[in-house]
Amino acid sequence: MQHSDIENRKEIHCVADAIKLANTEISNNSKSWWFRGQSDARHNLIPSLFRPINGKYYDENKLINEFVRMHPEARERHTDVLELLTYAQHYGLPTRLLDWTENVLVALYFACISDKSFDKDFDGKLFLLPDFVDDLFDFDYYNFDFGKVFLKNLIEYNDADDFDHIFGQVASLMNETNFYSISRQIIIDGQRLCDFLTLEKKYHGPLLGNCIDLIFDKQNVGTERSIKHAGFMYTPKRLNKRLVTQSGCFTCHTGKILFNEQYVKINNEFDKFARSFIIPSRYKADILNELKYCGIYEAALFPELEYQTKHIKNYSLFE
Repeated sequence: MQHSDIENRKEIHCVADAIKLANTEISNNSKSWWFRGQSDARHNLIPSLFRPINGKYYDENKLINEFVRMHPEARERHTDVLELLTYAQHYGLPTRLLDWTENVLVALYFACISDKSFDKDFDGKLFLLPDFVDDLFDFDYYNFDFGKVFLKNLIEYNDADDFDHIFGQVASLMNETNFYSISRQIIIDGQRLCDFLTLEKKYHGPLLGNCIDLIFDKQNVGTERSIKHAGFMYTPKRLNKRLVTQSGCFTCHTGKILFNEQYVKINNEFDKFARSFIIPSRYKADILNELKYCGIYEAALFPELEYQTKHIKNYSLFE
């Protein structure tokens, strides 16, 4: 297939370029895309929880516990941990969720806007992620959702001294017949999960010497290729108006930080799954102006009263 000029130059110069990409890009087994805009093209697809500040990571467990302590109704209303993270992220709490949208123009807006003036000199980036990713599907399909169960339990797990025990905890939640297959396909720290759990029972205490990846060895399903666990794609309930106006969805990323050290590795697998296009900084202002004519501007995307008031103030000044 012949590539378009936009694909060849890997740059977006106007709203029409973004729409053309969304309409013409194709991916195996996928009919549509998720989009994400980042105002600084230098950053990878890493959620806020896993971005260190001056070498220090956020304590995920403390963030959640303190948020629930200050807002106990959050736990009462959102018993599912992913719903709780969705709710908390809405109010600015760093989480392992990364925002995406099903609307390319919304993503383009976030690639061009910034509340930090120094970002205006940086190029932006628009990411396109297929709504179906083979590796993500295969990891959980052939392992009976082990990756999702593991990750959801990992969020609130905080036993650093016996971190290995989380694998036994997750195993207890799986169907016994299914887990027989899973335990021979998942590799942890160079060992098959079945061997790892046997060692854990024999030698109590931590067995891991380094932070680990979860690896799916696909030999049992007819191929020798292995897949590193990245996380999963998550389409949430529309818990708030902002999720509706922004057509919001998330990727939930693997990784676990305890005592400022990685116990489960943070990885960049989602960068490998996605395609990306640069928005040169010199085009940002013009694109934002074009987006206004498409109904994409701050007050339209943020329905909360403070943003509506800010919008009213901006257009109520005398000329």
